[in-house]
Amino acid sequence: MKNVIYYLPVLTLLLFVQCRDESPNKCFEEKGQTISNKEGTVYFHSHLEAYAIYAPVENTFDSQLVFVPCEIPEKYKKDGVKIIFSGAYATLNISFDKIPGQEFYQLNLTDLSLLTD
Repeated sequence: MKNVIYYLPVLTLLLFVQCRDESPNKCFEEKGQTISNKEGTVYFHSHLEAYAIYAPVENTFDSQLVFVPCEIPEKYKKDGVKIIFSGAYATLNISFDKIPGQEFYQLNLTDLSLLTD
């Protein structure tokens, strides 16, 4: 019985280490939705307390896609920075009232660069 009690924490630790995701930029299970070379603007979102990428919805006047990256490099963490980005995304469930026309998503960035005119 002592052997079982001794090995149980060791086995639990081994299972945890083996099941851990090795990708530091992955914060959700990919659902097959991707976005490529999309233009957006970075702003700090006060309710989420995080930087988000706002992208317009084509053929609309006021609709926005709001992407919340799992990680975003420091040099992009400035309000109004225009970027081009790519990545995988999934719906983000939010607990606050959103502005009509906004859709929120979590984003695993795969590519990010400054937009040059």
